[in-house]
Amino acid sequence: MATTNAYNADCTELEVELSNKNYENSTVVNYDGPTRRGYKLATLRGLTGDVGVIEDIKLGTIKDNDLELSRDIILSSPMLKPSDILINDRGFLSRDIINELKTKRDVDTYIPLRKNMLAYQDVVSIAKMQKSWKKHPNKKRKNQKIAFVEDVGNMWQSEHSEDDIPLNGCVVWDTKDDEYYVFVTTDTTKTPNKLFKLMNCVLR
Repeated sequence: MATTNAYNADCTELEVELSNKNYENSTVVNYDGPTRRGYKLATLRGLTGDVGVIEDIKLGTIKDNDLELSRDIILSSPMLKPSDILINDRGFLSRDIINELKTKRDVDTYIPLRKNMLAYQDVVSIAKMQKSWKKHPNKKRKNQKIAFVEDVGNMWQSEHSEDDIPLNGCVVWDTKDDEYYVFVTTDTTKTPNKLFKLMNCVLR
């Protein structure tokens, strides 16, 4: 039986002195905060408890889009094996990539949805209609409830929707602030209880 390992794809900005133009291939950006010069490091981390061990890297400029800089690592890294899990944040939303990971590499993806996505709104609506909320598996989150929503793949479609793979979803309801958080996964074989345990890695 294959061993399942969990990984996380992420990007980190590496800033250098703004006024120094001698940093080879560095670029300057002035969005999302003050003007800064630097690079961006894409990483694939193997997760062990609360610790991430860097397994693969790619260096780009600070202007590079997180997803595009990480694309080769996500799709080609030899570290990702069949039955592994890739946990991403909202900066890595790509239906095409998660389709390819599942169909060509047998790697499952767990990823949160943005609130401005129609899929997010649809999944939350279904969870509200089902009214099957359970306690959050983390006892410290007493104000949160969770719900499993099955077969939500048609709510988030690529340009080639006929090739889209199935997705299941999980909704977290913060009853104190009346806020909802949604993640979807290509790992449709997991039971709701196992999904809820993995959820802590995705929505923390």
